[in-house]
Amino acid sequence: TISEKEAIAKIFYSNIVNKVEDFYTSFIKKQEKNVLPSNFNKTKCNVSIFNSSQDEYETVSEEFLIINQDDIIKNLALHFIENNKYHFYLRIHPNLTNNNSLQIKNINKIKELNLKNLTIIDSNSSIDTYALLEVSDKIITFGSTVGIEAAYMNKVSIVMGFSYYSKLNSCYVAENINDIIKYVESDLKPLNREGAIKYGYW
Repeated sequence: TISEKEAIAKIFYSNIVNKVEDFYTSFIKKQEKNVLPSNFNKTKCNVSIFNSSQDEYETVSEEFLIINQDDIIKNLALHFIENNKYHFYLRIHPNLTNNNSLQIKNINKIKELNLKNLTIIDSNSSIDTYALLEVSDKIITFGSTVGIEAAYMNKVSIVMGFSYYSKLNSCYVAENINDIIKYVESDLKPLNREGAIKYGYW
């Protein structure tokens, strides 16, 4: 029945939040519940970005070969640099801990810019991913599961790049940075959770 399927989906999402390892490794075991960035300001429009391991996704989809997450994140922050309404948080994927890839080197270059509207949260930070999700106005992902989790939590979820859920109609799909800018500036409502429920149910 539909209610049984919804119950199974609920367990799927609940297990991730509660660090229950099933067929996957929990990346949030070292995070502290309800810990937010010290500079979090609820009066702003807070947009949280959750990146993905670029090399990992390039092995799955050729689409990721032409997507430079780091350039998109940097240019997004630069576009809004003089607009005090918005603040961006980049949560570096925990899978990039102890990684010295080109992606990490590029992120370090963004750090050196000291952009006033971009807070970068290190991959091994104790900040709670799901507390950040809860208080963010919009979520941007590049195909990671967090994108569909955000949709399940009734958040405005924007996804760019390869994902297993982009055609489930629970997330806004961006084809380029101009789409992302438009979505950030627009007064969006969360999309239907049905796709997220389907994803959680498999």
